[in-house]
Amino acid sequence: MRRTPSLISAAVLVALAAATLTGCAASGNDSNCLVSSGPASDSVSATGDFGAAALDVKVPSPLTATTTERTTLIAGTGAPLQAGQYAKLDLHIYDGGTGKLIAAPSTWTSDSVSVLRSQGLTDALRCVPEGSRVAIVIPAAEGASTLGAAADSTAIIVADLSNYLLTRARGTKATLPAGFPAVTLAPNGQPGIVIPSDTPAPTTIESADSIAGHGAVLTSKDTVVVHYSTITWNTPTVTSTSWNQNAPVTIGLTGTDGLTKAIVGQRIGSQVVVLVPAADNSGTSVVFIIDLLGVKS
Repeated sequence: MRRTPSLISAAVLVALAAATLTGCAASGNDSNCLVSSGPASDSVSATGDFGAAALDVKVPSPLTATTTERTTLIAGTGAPLQAGQYAKLDLHIYDGGTGKLIAAPSTWTSDSVSVLRSQGLTDALRCVPEGSRVAIVIPAAEGASTLGAAADSTAIIVADLSNYLLTRARGTKATLPAGFPAVTLAPNGQPGIVIPSDTPAPTTIESADSIAGHGAVLTSKDTVVVHYSTITWNTPTVTSTSWNQNAPVTIGLTGTDGLTKAIVGQRIGSQVVVLVPAADNSGTSVVFIIDLLGVKS
């Protein structure tokens, strides 16, 4: 039995398959979720304040499992984690063969701790309510080595999950000014546009809200997580979007370009429509539709 207080903290993108989350309940044993508890994950314990830099984690070793398991150590009361949602994960990761810490916290960044590196970890995070602490055991066959475990070992993770960001714009529907296209929304929130045939293309960069959010006001110091679509004006065609992969992106707001200026001062939850004339976009007028989901921590 080994006790090792150490922390890996990261804000990561949880890119999960939307179809598997339909009807997902808060319980880790719900039939719509992929991972449930088992004897291996039940044998892991952790005490200490939620999100603390030093927890007392008890990891039996050697610890083996044939499939990914997840046990709830602290039951969160928030909503379950959804597809494509950003969350802050405070992670303690150990090698199940030795019970030792895999890597020093300072060597891990938000990129290197991405759950996309391990299918087992991605699966284990499905449907976990915000505010939960969970113990996860991932076998070698399901991605333990991608988290730093030895090739034939399990990976053991104690994760505190918090700061779930929005998955789409949420707020009050707003009326766009004259000259803007109409915005339509799919059931999942993905936007499209309708441009009346007699509406001229934009000649200056303009922006307005189609949804007015009620969250925090963004400043030039923030890095914001967004869903976006870029749509050409003359023949409305989506040329790029984060929605098809259900993978929001981050934008640093320190720049001085028109798009950044349109976002600074907006509230989280807003959907911002930005018109960019051909003269400012290599000869093609475009519409950006940006859902402001939250600030990356």
